Amino acid sequence: MRIPLFYRLLGYHVIKVEEKSKTRLENLLFVARIPFFYRDDGAVLIPHKEKERLKQALKRERLSVSLGEVSGFPCFLRQNLYRIGIPIGALFAALLIYFGSHTVWQVCVSGTETVSPNAVVEGLASLGFGVGSATGKTDFEALSLAYRLQDPSVAWMGIYTHGTTAYVKVIENKRPREDVGDSTPSHLVATTDAVIVQTNVLHGQLCVKAGDVVRAGDMLVLGFVKGAHGDVFLQAEGSIKGRISESFSIPISVTEIQKTESRREKIGIELNFFGKVIKIFEKTPQNASDYVIINRNREFLLPTGKKLPFSLRYTEALLYTEDALTLSESEALLAALDAADALVRQRVGAGELLKKDIKIQTLDGEKSLLVSVEYTKDIAEQKPISLGLGG
Repeated sequence: MRIPLFYRLLGYHVIKVEEKSKTRLENLLFVARIPFFYRDDGAVLIPHKEKERLKQALKRERLSVSLGEVSGFPCFLRQNLYRIGIPIGALFAALLIYFGSHTVWQVCVSGTETVSPNAVVEGLASLGFGVGSATGKTDFEALSLAYRLQDPSVAWMGIYTHGTTAYVKVIENKRPREDVGDSTPSHLVATTDAVIVQTNVLHGQLCVKAGDVVRAGDMLVLGFVKGAHGDVFLQAEGSIKGRISESFSIPISVTEIQKTESRREKIGIELNFFGKVIKIFEKTPQNASDYVIINRNREFLLPTGKKLPFSLRYTEALLYTEDALTLSESEALLAALDAADALVRQRVGAGELLKKDIKIQTLDGEKSLLVSVEYTKDIAEQKPISLGLGG
């Protein structure tokens, strides 16, 4: 059997005794409550700390045994105490354990969908954080901000360490971006008069809060933040939702202009051959303002479905004639209502319609629809920051 680790660490003595006296030795150890262990060769092992108690018990029982020198770690330490390599190695091991436990050895990235985890790790490494970084000497908030400034596809980043592992949680920016320029600093300003109802800032400093009244052109988000190593201009991004109230009128006209296609004329043919455009035919209509231009592409395919490296593009002009139609009052009202609904949908866009009120009014003998609407939508648009130095 292998010698127990407890015996090896604290040291042990090997007791050799004649076979006829082994039973007496066992009884003596049992009575004295001295722990012992049998080695494979039959020798008895006792802990080093029990040496004196054993000697006293042996003396009382007048039992003669052979008690070996101490073995295990204390023996090893006594033999090598004055060798210079041992204390240096022990010191190095202690330093390695201390600094190793306070150093990042692994970076785990989660939450990514389109962004590569390796790209996140490389981006953090370019900012001075990664494998080998100290776990307690990094400002994770400043690091997250610096990363988001260099990678706008990340809307939020959280970093924390546990042991020797750094955990990075990423939330990607899923809001479509309407870039002023890849790196052009810009603010977010209001597109119209509104009452702020909700804010969601991805980059920049928020200037308004829910309940504030803003006018068209007012500042919503500053494209400026205080970074860890100085102030930084950036491209402000976010969604500022506002409640908008407005009214407009739609005339109720009993006359409607109807357009009818009179003829169609081919005015151009282009050949796209291996990416090169060759004009085969081109013609200008006599009165271009009366035409609507349409384009049609024709591609050529092999029986296998593979596209050939050339295609034709036809350009046609459609000529319309306009005829005036007289509508009844009900038809005119329905036409005005349809026009009002189309205009409301255009104004609301991707927002949410909260209220719509339509009344018929008469001014100077002319009837019209007075439409009052209330809706919410994103009112933020980017305005470039001029960083030029004035003379």
